[in-house]
Amino acid sequence: MNRFYEKDGTSAGRPRCHVEDWPALGSPPTSPPASPPPPAFDLPTVIRRMRIAELLRHWNLSFHGDETDQATWEFLERLGEFFRYYAGDRDFGQQQEILMALPCVFVGPAAAEWYTAWRPKLRTWRDFREAFEARFCDHYREIVYDCRQRLGETMSEFVARLRDIVSRIRHPWWCSQKELVELVFKNVLPEYRYWMRRYLDKIDSLSTLEDYGRLFEFMEKEDDEERLLKQLIERLEISPDLKSKVNLDDDDNFP
Repeated sequence: MNRFYEKDGTSAGRPRCHVEDWPALGSPPTSPPASPPPPAFDLPTVIRRMRIAELLRHWNLSFHGDETDQATWEFLERLGEFFRYYAGDRDFGQQQEILMALPCVFVGPAAAEWYTAWRPKLRTWRDFREAFEARFCDHYREIVYDCRQRLGETMSEFVARLRDIVSRIRHPWWCSQKELVELVFKNVLPEYRYWMRRYLDKIDSLSTLEDYGRLFEFMEKEDDEERLLKQLIERLEISPDLKSKVNLDDDDNFP
């Protein structure tokens, strides 16, 4: 159903979000248009875009371009909700109508300058989202991609640190669970990565990857303790009789 307006230009006697008498657009295209719509010179189109701008203001949508990281993601999420509610995923005609009405949203110089430069290239919500993320959100991707395991940091500590960063992004589009697993695997210390690569087909979540990392740490600890005991025996020059009584395979010998 057309959420901006009904076919007869009304909404069954009830305004939609305080907006009445939307001029009809006709049937929406079935694929993204080749180019953005031209500037509006006819009165119905001007009125329609003014009404869309009124709806955007009713949703309290505005962006200056210098917001905090969290506010930037929240704005993009809210604008995505607006597009999904009023245009859906495939109504490209209405998506373009919203895109043409966005100047009222970009109220800051940086945001307005970016929108003006990019508007001729934006045909759909997806086009807009990708361009917006690249300009205003891409540094968040860099923070996550640069999150590497530190020397002396356990796998559990590293995964917890990465999860904390991701939770503060709170954005559903930027990264899937599979991408997160691949990212963590690439950013772990080389000795972890070398040992865990044989189990890649079994690692399908951060939790399982963390479990394999902890298993590697446990095995490394056992090896370290065995080497330490051997070095201690050699350093103290224990007599052969005492050496024969020490069973290196007995777990009771380890602390």
